[in-house]
Amino acid sequence: AYSGIHGIKEQSDAGGATTSSTYSCNTIKTIKCLSGQVNGILLDGGNSTNNLIERNLIYDLNGVTVTAINHSNSRSPFTDVIRNNMIALGNSVATSTTRGIRYESCSGTCNIYHTSVYLHGSSTTTYCMEKATAATACNVKNNIFYNNCNYAGTTYALYYSNTTGLTSDCNDLYVPKASAQTGYSPSTGYA
Repeated sequence: AYSGIHGIKEQSDAGGATTSSTYSCNTIKTIKCLSGQVNGILLDGGNSTNNLIERNLIYDLNGVTVTAINHSNSRSPFTDVIRNNMIALGNSVATSTTRGIRYESCSGTCNIYHTSVYLHGSSTTTYCMEKATAATACNVKNNIFYNNCNYAGTTYALYYSNTTGLTSDCNDLYVPKASAQTGYSPSTGYA
């Protein structure tokens, strides 16, 4: 359950599941919420099995917790694709979390390809790409992740709290601040 404001939200319901959903060519911008979460696109629950999120432009989202694309699909099995999206987030809320893409699903495969994420601003926790507790397959390839946030704490291009089923390859990572790190996998940060 994600309370807050969402540009697009797909949530499971009692009506049953669909075979696929496509979210393409949307512009999601200028959303601000100082309580709850802000998600540009949120897949929450198990409504469809083969989702496609592509060619979306997501920018200017502000709040306590901001995520451009939040993938939380629990429909089993699924094969979802997130590709060719442009994300630019400059969260102005100082004590906040900002994520370009978050993957936290529990069963299936998510392919994340050819997406550009640029983060800037004053958030205290920032990830261009986060694989949360999901222990399922996640392929992260050929993306550009640029984290230019000013905070000296948790600033990462890639943040993988779980590497089970993970393939991460051919991504361009840029974190210019001295305290930022290109990546994190369980218990290890990489400068």
